[in-house]
Amino acid sequence: MKSVAADYHAEVHRGAVYTNVARTVAMRNTSFSMEYATFVDGKVTTTGSAVVVILNQDNTKRPLTDALRQCFIDRDGTLQA
Repeated sequence: MKSVAADYHAEVHRGAVYTNVARTVAMRNTSFSMEYATFVDGKVTTTGSAVVVILNQDNTKRPLTDALRQCFIDRDGTLQA
């Protein structure tokens, strides 16, 4: 994880029924960006984002696989940044 952010817009009380959603909004050669949201009773309570960098075991950057790229395109309509 290169970076992660969260913004809290409203409280989520214990016992609340909530829905979390996520999507991949951009991809580069070795990383991708995601956005997140939590809903309670149809209202957004939390939003967030993350930049994820794919690494090898020796901490060098590893390119996204073609299969992962295609998954992002098919599922979220992600574009190459």
